[in-house]
Amino acid sequence: MRLAGRLAAVPVEWRLTGLLFALSFCISGLPRVYTQTAAHTLFIQAYGAQAMPWAYLAEALCVPLAGYAYLRFERVASLRGLLLGTLAAQIVALVLFRVGIAAGWPLVAGASIVYFEIEFVLSSLLLWGLANQLMTLRQGKRLFGYISAGEPVAIILCGVTLPLLLRGLSAADLFLLSAAGAVLGMLLVVHILRHHAPVEEREDAPAASPDANAAPASWWRHRYVLTLVGLVAVGQMAYFFVDSAFYLEAGRRYPDEADMAAFLGLYSAAMGGVSLVCSVLLASWLLRRWGVRAGLLALPGLLALGALGTVAVAAAGGPAEWVFYLVVGNKIIDQAFRYTLDKTTVVTLFQPLPPGQRLRLQAGLESAVEPLAGGVAGLLLFVMMQGLGLGAVGITAVIAAVACTWAGLVAVQYRGYLGALRRALASRALVPQQLVLTDAASQAVLRSALASPRPAEVLYGLTLLDGLGQAPTADEARALLRHPAPEVRLAAAQRLDAARLDLDALQQAVQAERHPPVQAALLAALAAAAPDPVAALGPWLADADPLLRQGAQVALLRHGGGAGQAAVEPALQADLAAADALRRLAAVQVLGQAGALAWAEALAPLVTDPDPAVASATRQALAPLGAAALPVLEPRLRQALADAQPAAVALLQALACPAADQRLLAALLAPATPPALRGLLLQACWQRRLAGTAEQQPALQTAALAEVDAAAAALQAGAVLGGEADPLQQLLQRLLADQVQQHRQALFAWLALLHPGLDLHTAWSHYRHGGPARRAYVIELLDNSLPAPLQRRVLPLLELDDPAQAARALAPAGSTTDPTAALAALARDAHPPVLRATAVWLLARQHGATPELEPETMLTIEKMLALRNVPLFAAVRDGELTAVAASARPVALAAGQTLFAEGDAGDALYVLLQGALAVSVQGRRINTLGDHEVVGEMAVLDPQPRSATVTALETSQLLRIGAAELEALMAADTALARSVIQALCRRLRQRDQRGAVR
Repeated sequence: MRLAGRLAAVPVEWRLTGLLFALSFCISGLPRVYTQTAAHTLFIQAYGAQAMPWAYLAEALCVPLAGYAYLRFERVASLRGLLLGTLAAQIVALVLFRVGIAAGWPLVAGASIVYFEIEFVLSSLLLWGLANQLMTLRQGKRLFGYISAGEPVAIILCGVTLPLLLRGLSAADLFLLSAAGAVLGMLLVVHILRHHAPVEEREDAPAASPDANAAPASWWRHRYVLTLVGLVAVGQMAYFFVDSAFYLEAGRRYPDEADMAAFLGLYSAAMGGVSLVCSVLLASWLLRRWGVRAGLLALPGLLALGALGTVAVAAAGGPAEWVFYLVVGNKIIDQAFRYTLDKTTVVTLFQPLPPGQRLRLQAGLESAVEPLAGGVAGLLLFVMMQGLGLGAVGITAVIAAVACTWAGLVAVQYRGYLGALRRALASRALVPQQLVLTDAASQAVLRSALASPRPAEVLYGLTLLDGLGQAPTADEARALLRHPAPEVRLAAAQRLDAARLDLDALQQAVQAERHPPVQAALLAALAAAAPDPVAALGPWLADADPLLRQGAQVALLRHGGGAGQAAVEPALQADLAAADALRRLAAVQVLGQAGALAWAEALAPLVTDPDPAVASATRQALAPLGAAALPVLEPRLRQALADAQPAAVALLQALACPAADQRLLAALLAPATPPALRGLLLQACWQRRLAGTAEQQPALQTAALAEVDAAAAALQAGAVLGGEADPLQQLLQRLLADQVQQHRQALFAWLALLHPGLDLHTAWSHYRHGGPARRAYVIELLDNSLPAPLQRRVLPLLELDDPAQAARALAPAGSTTDPTAALAALARDAHPPVLRATAVWLLARQHGATPELEPETMLTIEKMLALRNVPLFAAVRDGELTAVAASARPVALAAGQTLFAEGDAGDALYVLLQGALAVSVQGRRINTLGDHEVVGEMAVLDPQPRSATVTALETSQLLRIGAAELEALMAADTALARSVIQALCRRLRQRDQRGAVR
């Protein structure tokens, strides 16, 4: 039922998956049984198991040649011609082998065992080459597991039925069954390519890196890669040793050709069953539970244990039958684990490498290293068997030693993997993997979580189902809507579009629900299901609860068509024009949830709304419209940019489309753009990761040099003015240091526009937060990438940690060393205004005069000095503290006056500058606050009604900081966010003892 539901949801995708599964069954699974059984049976009968080393040597020579021929053919043939031509060649070869056996041609049996390895490699290339052409990377992550299951399914079915087939067929006839599989493969290829076109552009295709076409020697020298080559080579040698021991024992026990073929069929079935279990159940569990190291150690560890057990039984004189089954068990373990768990884990080791290296290395390992390792194994087996006279038990003892060596290489490789992973994360080379639960058992467990009484478990199960493209069934949805937790009911209601209920069930659910947010979500499903949405939702438009009114409006805009729009338009138009900011905010949120492009013009005036919450909600509502909304908004944006309004920059950034990006760049480089607005534009371009055009390069380089000059001026001023104990002088020095850091960050933003290929976002993170080694790496990167004019100015600013030394290196000739002149320059030209105002104040104080400043500017400086003494803001940069101080509003309380009461809306925090406050819950005082303490900070992150009453015990002076303003500032400064979290933790500890204050 679940699989059928998924097939119905994405029929084209799953039809293709089924076809590729069938192709895997025919061209990979059938040869693993029929060609392998026929080739090995005939070879052993003709030459004996002692001749296997010669086969390995021949394979080491022939498989790379076949791979080379395939790649040459790939260059000149179309995809269809490549696939059909290769399969046709396989059919011809298989038929010739059968004819050759019947005609008694020489060396046919020897050639057939070499051909099996060639067929195995080519079938893999055909299957996965086609799958990669037809599926995107994301599809492959979800569906390749289903496709690969075709091979073990074929091995099981064919292996079980092989003894029955051999009652009427000879071993040589099995070549014709493999040929029949290739014929079916050709028919499948024709059908697939007729109905499914190759994907021309990969969704996740990475951009070409500078080393993508580098010579192989540039990456083969890396220790990580060399260790991986050694790991694969030793593992492949273990495969041939296990293979040889197995056929020595099988040849001794089954000298008759028919008996040998029947045994190999049963062996293939057993091996296929273990492979299927390992692939579907064991591999994913083991990797999730124990990680990559356990996955790499599983096969060598099991082989070592099996080999030691075999040697011990033989040394103790155990029955020959025991030895035989132990050797067979080793072979089953090797085959089953090698191509499931071990293969999957080894492929993981490629992930930290750049994509180009990843592909070259994997191709090199499969087409060269593995066959050559087989050749070396053949030589060693020849020496052991012919020179030393070792049999299956002696070779098994060697397997134990090889497995131990293999495990040692795993330990070395794992350490290298961790290092490569860190490098990949630093360079953004690793693509995060999506969790995929592909087997029925896992999905059954997942759906059982929906019945859990624990809300977190249910919500996680719903999230995973979303990732799998599945939805709750109608029965599951009904049960979820009865869950006691409102968050679960809300999540279920939001998914009712995918798990549709009938109209009566929806109406009953709406009437039974008592939680307004859940009711509002149910209204959307009701509107989608009702034949007349306006009649069904009309009463809810006049409901007393604003959430339900908004839910009905959103539902009618989404599902009500023209009649629904007409029903809600008058109320929305009135709310958008209302003087009450809360009404405007509610209307904007409705339109944002509905996603109505037709309302873009009505929303345009609210882009610059004086209420920050309304302006922010308007941007969020318009952002999904992207370029479609830009023509409507153009007049408003042009005027807002001319008026230097930050809201225009925020909206262009939110629209996130090429046209808006070009407007950002044009405004950034416009000569008339004020410095404050240019800083916001530069930050928006940085966050959008934009790149300048070739025509903009000169202007961008000039701007980058101007940023260095501004930083040099701030460094020079700080060096000239020196440090004093005076708080105002200390504030000036902190503002100058903060200004230098902001100029450095702005410099990285300009350089990112100039050199988008350098990933300067990561470089800035390393420069700002990394240690000396990381900073040195960044500077070396810039030293080798920037043109000489930028190098000479940029490197001293970034490399010299001592401000005085950096000032000397960057100061232009004739720079002033007079403190008064330096203050005068800052008072005249400095930006931002608070820095200029502080310089003016200090300059006026030196002359015993009153500074000529706006009252608001003076108040901001005073508030900054006061806030610096508050622990909440102790670690905040002065640049961000300026914004906090500017947004703070003074509040004066007389003794006995209430600041806020229990149950009031929590929309701000307060800083007590002077005075004393009493905190009471239900009339009982639980705390007393003094100077520089904070009250109401929990309202910043959790805007719920106040849980206590705060009253002034004496005349008190406070600063009020709104939750919306502080939230925006926390998003810009992690230090402020960390300080707020620490304050909340202190308050929670107090709550454990005496109660809580929101």
